[in-house]
Order: sequence, then structure tokens, then C-alpha cells
Amino acid sequence: MRQLYAERQQILIKAVQRILGSNLKLDTAEAGLHVTGLLPARVDDRAVSAAALRLGIEAPALSSYSLSPLSQGGLVLGYAGLSSDQIRVGVEGLGKVILKHSDKPI
Repeated sequence: MRQLYAERQQILIKAVQRILGSNLKLDTAEAGLHVTGLLPARVDDRAVSAAALRLGIEAPALSSYSLSPLSQGGLVLGYAGLSSDQIRVGVEGLGKVILKHSDKPI
């Protein structure tokens, strides 16, 4: 399973780099089933998360895990239970959502 999850993480990383570029900076780890991604400054991670959820994309806001305000918003992205195609489609949808909430073009 470790190899499968590593492959899915790489698919997610490549899709984010290709589709979102610098609009989502991933913080990856050698192990795990999720990665975190930082959004551009002044982008409301809770608004992005809510809009993504309306498209069927579950990407919880990083700020929802914090008791105090964060200096930069972000998202928690899971990949373990998704197929390669689901990951790519999800990142494409997330790109559209982030574009609507950002002043920086994707």
C-alpha cells in the first residue's frame, strides 16, 4: 500500500504543479495520506474550501484546524482513497475555485 500511496501523492504533486503552479504551494512528506497546500496571501481558505465542496471536492481549510488566526490560509488535500483520474479532476476543479478567489491568474 505504501507504494500505491506514494504514486498517488506524486500524481497529486504533478497535477498541482501543472494546473495551479504557484497558486498552491504544497508541503509534502515521505509518509502520510494527506498533504497541505498554502494559498496565495489574502485568499480565504475557508471560502475556497466551501466553494470546492460545492463542486464535490473535499479540501478542508487549514485554518479550521487552528485555534488562532494563521498568517496564510491553506488546504488539506487527501489522495489515498482516490484514483489517478479523480485526483486530476479534483485539482482542475480546485484550480477554478482558487482562480475565482484570487487576484493572481492561474
